[in-house]
Amino acid sequence: MNNKNNLEIQIRTYSAQASQFSKEAMAEFASSNFEQGRALMKKANEAGKSYRELIKQLKQLEQNQTA
Repeated sequence: MNNKNNLEIQIRTYSAQASQFSKEAMAEFASSNFEQGRALMKKANEAGKSYRELIKQLKQLEQNQTA
């Protein structure tokens, strides 16, 4: 598998993780479990940051391939 495919797989993984952690956090907040909700939201934020960084890497890779 090439680097582009690896990045795309990682992007999908982090995107799904961010979404799942966010949903779980909202459920915890709704149940007044604020500490757990904040911890899950932090994980969602971290997954989102990783997702955005991988998107940048993919765009750079695509630009380099077309240059």
